[in-house]
Amino acid sequence: MSSSFRKNRVVKRYASSGEYVNGNFVPVGSPVTFLIMASQQPLTGRELEALPEGRRNSDSYSLFTDYPLVTAEVSKVNNPDIVMINNEEFEVIKVESWQNDVINHYKATVVKRDQ
Repeated sequence: MSSSFRKNRVVKRYASSGEYVNGNFVPVGSPVTFLIMASQQPLTGRELEALPEGRRNSDSYSLFTDYPLVTAEVSKVNNPDIVMINNEEFEVIKVESWQNDVINHYKATVVKRDQ
């Protein structure tokens, strides 16, 4: 993908250890932070409808990047990556791999975290 539309984004990645507090998973330890280049686009109406219940009214975007981001898995083995957008935390909830040998990239869906 052309890098002229991409901007630096800070990503926080937590270790997979943690505990549940009041039904919410709280990671233990400090996150590792790194930069990725990503293009930020609004979600389409269909993509908004496909968001999990309770997340449809949140700020959400598609990020297009060359870097494979991590989502929370059903087994809760991995913590999701957190992407900083406008000084706010967005959780990666879905990643699609587009490795078609034309313009290889990843499309990540991110949703604003409850603060």
